[in-house]
Amino acid sequence: MSVPAASRRRAPVVLAVLAAALAASAPAAAAAPTIAFTPPPGAHVNTADPPPSYFRTTQTQPTIGIEASASVDLRCRVDDLGGPWQACGPPLPGCGAVTCASWRPAAPLRSGEHELDVSTDGTYIAESQSFMVDTTPPAVVLGRDFEADNPLQPVFNVDATDDDQMEPDLATDRIDCALTRLGGTPAWKPCPASRRLSYRLPRRHVDYRVWVRGTDDFGRTTIRHLDFDPVPCALAIRRPGSLRSLASSGLLVHVTCSYARRADVALYVLRSTHSYPEPPLVAGLTVRGRGQHFSFRRRLRLFRSALAPTRRFPHVTFMLTACGSTVCPEGPSTAADISWVRFTLRH
Repeated sequence: MSVPAASRRRAPVVLAVLAAALAASAPAAAAAPTIAFTPPPGAHVNTADPPPSYFRTTQTQPTIGIEASASVDLRCRVDDLGGPWQACGPPLPGCGAVTCASWRPAAPLRSGEHELDVSTDGTYIAESQSFMVDTTPPAVVLGRDFEADNPLQPVFNVDATDDDQMEPDLATDRIDCALTRLGGTPAWKPCPASRRLSYRLPRRHVDYRVWVRGTDDFGRTTIRHLDFDPVPCALAIRRPGSLRSLASSGLLVHVTCSYARRADVALYVLRSTHSYPEPPLVAGLTVRGRGQHFSFRRRLRLFRSALAPTRRFPHVTFMLTACGSTVCPEGPSTAADISWVRFTLRH
């Protein structure tokens, strides 16, 4: 029996209508639920990141909130991509999502980077939250730059660095500096942006302390200090009455030193009516100290026949120096870190 041509033409139309009806009645594919995280109280969040935004916390056992937009079985895992999935913790108070949970480590976490993974089926990672546990205050650097140094204008290199080197936008450490007399209270001011600190000081034997304070974005501080003296050794003498007294009894000297390993004391004939190619050394001694401060009183004895060339002149000028530097100059010096005394004696 043959089918009419009109019926053959209607068949594709009917099939298309039936297919559309079946498609409309089929359930739509479920969209993957969105997962959101709530950082622990006091955490510092990098809002420049898209959610879930990286955050830092000082807590070693932080409680992180988890919210899902659908009814799912939330499973948690931290720092171990091959480890087993565990049931997440109870919901946080006030959570209004379809499914709420939380995560808190059973034991304190080490300081450093961590990642919390969440699954909705116990198989695949649905979302991850990266965070850092920051348990330490900033590290502060303070050192004297001797290559660029002038004793009366010392230069110091200063800096403060945070744990979080991967996210510098979160590390908003502040660094302050101060200079006081030893035992003084620092008056803090921001350190130079160049991280090179310098002061102009008077030419005096004075103990100073330079301070550096680093403060991180959690308010934790680290303070370092360095003590120094622009003129390490101070010099005082009991002046003899004459050249004869100097030759027979020597020269009584009193030296006080700070932050020096030793003191070199030297006496030179600086000027007389006799012309010398170089000022001759007529007496000297070296004293090694212990600790940050030391002092001594010694009688400086002249070398044998040191004054013989000057006996026929009515007066002689001397220069006494005390050096507490690592390398002391040869000959009489008026360098900024040298203590010196000039005096003239007659026969």
